[in-house]
Amino acid sequence: MQFVDAHCHFDFPRFDGCRDTELGKARAAGLQRLVIPGVRRDDWARVRDTARAYPDVYYCLGIHPWFSADHRLADLDLIEEWLTADPERCVAIGECGLDRLRGGSLAEQYPLFEAQVSLAQRLERPLVIHSVKTHDDVHGVLNRCHWSGAALIHGFSGSYQQAAKLVDLGCKIGVGGVITHARARKTRDTLARLPIAALVLETD
Repeated sequence: MQFVDAHCHFDFPRFDGCRDTELGKARAAGLQRLVIPGVRRDDWARVRDTARAYPDVYYCLGIHPWFSADHRLADLDLIEEWLTADPERCVAIGECGLDRLRGGSLAEQYPLFEAQVSLAQRLERPLVIHSVKTHDDVHGVLNRCHWSGAALIHGFSGSYQQAAKLVDLGCKIGVGGVITHARARKTRDTLARLPIAALVLETD
């Protein structure tokens, strides 16, 4: 069986000195490709350069809701510039989204998230969406923006009804290690009811 890890922060410093070893282990286990999400402007060059060092590693560029206060809408111009210059390796916009627990008020997060949705639409790129206790809010933004592309709801943890509404909009549901936790029974039940084609594997 061949796998793609759709969300792995392989650029993080914890991998310094052991990337080749870890990637070798993953390849031996059947991993074919890996996607690194970008979370803030200060890290984008590291994300890009890490991906470019390996033929089977790709990347995304985005502004994570935790770092909304550190960015301006003008930062998205650089995402467009880099994505246009490297369209084969930069495969999506993200990690972007909304987070009710961290990252300041949703009012501060909304403008950057909505702008990244619009950018992805205009450039016809998928979205990688971080959503913590905001699945209905994310659905509302995508609906208002008339979203019609592909999107990955990273690390989904919500109800079946929320998941089904997002899948109806063309979203995929990210499945990670959280489903192995004893307290994740609701998430396991939700995933079991969704079509297999709606599920995407990721390690985060």
